[in-house]
Amino acid sequence: MLVGIYERIRKRELKTNEDHVSQVQKVEKLIVGKKPIGSLHHGLGCVLSLPHRRLVCYCRLFEVPDPNKPQKLGLHQREIFLFNDLLVVTKIFQKKKNSVTYSFRQSFSLYGMQVLLFENQCKCPVGFDVRRL
Repeated sequence: MLVGIYERIRKRELKTNEDHVSQVQKVEKLIVGKKPIGSLHHGLGCVLSLPHRRLVCYCRLFEVPDPNKPQKLGLHQREIFLFNDLLVVTKIFQKKKNSVTYSFRQSFSLYGMQVLLFENQCKCPVGFDVRRL
């Protein structure tokens, strides 16, 4: 019986499926440049892929530096990666036919984060302001 199991495994190696950590590792490889993410002072440096971290959502938003001043639509395009404990703001760094890389802009811990909605008359009917407490 064991010989049969061994032969099946030898012919077709067992491989694990991707999990949440490998998904976060893929995102981490796409972000270039400085990544001051999290407060890791355990000799790990700035690591995005941690065992507890999961990617919840990826979306494209537009940064509005001052909601009271008129500005061109789409001027500050940002790519947002929302994790279960962290919000990472990036900008497209390089876009090729089949791949894209992002430059890090900033990150926000979701712990203690405050999100306020706003509206203005300048082509931005709905917006939100992210603040650290």
